[in-house]
Amino acid sequence: VVGTLPLVASAATASTNTPTKTGYIEVCKNLVAGEAIPSPNVSFPFTISDGGVTINVSVPVNQCSLPETVPAGTATVTEGSVADYHFVSATGNGSTLLSSPTSNPATYSVPAGGVGTETVATFTNAVNTGQFKICKLASNTILDGTSFAFSWSYTVNGTTTTGTASLEPNQCSSLQGPIPVINADGTPFAVEVTEVATAGAKVFSIVVSGSGTLVGSDMGTSFFTLGTTDGGITTDTYTNEPPTTPGTLEVCKSGANGMTGLPFQFSVSGSASTVSVVGGGCSSPLTVPSGKETITELATGLPAGDSVTSITVGPSGRLVSKTLSAKTVTVKVPANSTVSNETVVTYTNKVLPGELKICKVSANSNLVGNLFSFTENGGAPFSIAAGTPASPVCSSLKNFAVGTNVSLAELATANVHVASITASGSGTLSGVNTPAGTATVTIAPGTTVVTYDNEPNAIAPDPVR
Repeated sequence: VVGTLPLVASAATASTNTPTKTGYIEVCKNLVAGEAIPSPNVSFPFTISDGGVTINVSVPVNQCSLPETVPAGTATVTEGSVADYHFVSATGNGSTLLSSPTSNPATYSVPAGGVGTETVATFTNAVNTGQFKICKLASNTILDGTSFAFSWSYTVNGTTTTGTASLEPNQCSSLQGPIPVINADGTPFAVEVTEVATAGAKVFSIVVSGSGTLVGSDMGTSFFTLGTTDGGITTDTYTNEPPTTPGTLEVCKSGANGMTGLPFQFSVSGSASTVSVVGGGCSSPLTVPSGKETITELATGLPAGDSVTSITVGPSGRLVSKTLSAKTVTVKVPANSTVSNETVVTYTNKVLPGELKICKVSANSNLVGNLFSFTENGGAPFSIAAGTPASPVCSSLKNFAVGTNVSLAELATANVHVASITASGSGTLSGVNTPAGTATVTIAPGTTVVTYDNEPNAIAPDPVR
C-alpha cells in the first residue's frame, strides 16, 4: 500500500538589519560685521565627527560647505586655526546648537531626514587686533624734563589713521588701537613713528618689543608691524642722548676756614687727569663732554680732620645731586658752553675740632668720690671725683684743633699714686709717666678719652723693735 506522508509545516526565522538613519550637516563661515572680506579669500579648515564618521571640509569666508551625510544624532564640529584670525562664536539653525555659542569645538543635533531638514553650523571669526605705544628714554639725566614730539600713522584697508604724542624721558604714550594686524588682502602693514628733531639731543636707539617686529628705521623714524597675536601690545622705545659736543667746567675751592693756599685734588668724570686746586682759587676752565659730570674731592693732600661743609653750583639749576659726606657732586654741563657760560663748582671745607675729656677711676672703694686735681698744658687746676672702673667720672668735653698736643698732669695727692694712664677714642697717647702722673695726648678728629686710675700707696710695715 502506497501511502501518502502528511506535509508538516516548518517555521523559518528571518534575520532583518535595521538601516542606520542619516541626516545632513553643512558648515558656513562668516566674519564679524564690518570686517573686510579677505581678497584673495581665506579658507578655514573644519572637522565633522559623528557616530564614528569623520569628515574634513574647507570653507572660505562668506561661503558654506556642501551638505554632508552623517549619522542622525549628535555631531561635533571643530574649527582649525588660521593665522591672523581668531574664533568668535558658533551658531546653529533652529535649536540645533547644543554647546555654548563660544565653544570650539561646537556640538550640534542632526535630525534624520533629507537636505530640507539639514543642520547648518555657522562659525564666525574676526581678524586679530593689536595695540601699540611709544616710550621715551634718555641715556643722560641732562635730558630729564625735555619734551620730545612724535607723530605716527598707519594705513589699513585703505584708511589712514594719524596721531601725535609729546613725551619726556621715562614716559610712554597711551595705547593706540585695537587695530587689525593685516589688510583685507592678508598682507601686514607697518606703523610709522617719527620723532621730531630736538635741539641738544639725538636718537641713540630704537627698540621694538612685545608682539610686533621692527621692519625698518632711519634718522628718528621707525616702521613696525603689530605681530599676529590677538590682543598683543607692541612698544616702540626711543632712547636719546645729548650730543657729543663738549662743554666747559671749572672747579673752585673756598679759602674760608683757614683753607687759603692749601692744596686740594679732584677727580672729574670727563677728565682723564686729576685736577689740582688751592684754597681760595679755581682750576683752569676744563673742556669736558657735555651732559652729566661727577666731581669728587680726593683725600690726597687734605689736612687732618678736613671735612666738606658745602658744595655750590653755578648756575644753581645745573646741580643734579650732591653728597657732602662722600665729597661728591654731579652737575649738568651744557653743550658748547664756554668760559662765559661755564658750570662752576665750589667746595668749602673746614677742619673739624677734636674733643678731649679726662676720666678718674679707682678700684679702691675708699677713694671713690674723692677729688683729684689735673692741669692741661700747665693751666689752672680742675678737680674730678673718682668713680669706679665700671662707672668712671669724667670732665666736660673740651675742643682742640686736630693735631694739637695736650700735656696732662695729675697733681700729687698724699698716700695715693697713679696706677695707670690709658687713652681710648680717636687720639693717641705718648710720654706716659705714671710716677709723675703726666702724659701727652695728640688730638684727632672725634673724641679722645684719657683715664687715670689711682690707688692707695702700700703701707710700710712697722720696724722690728
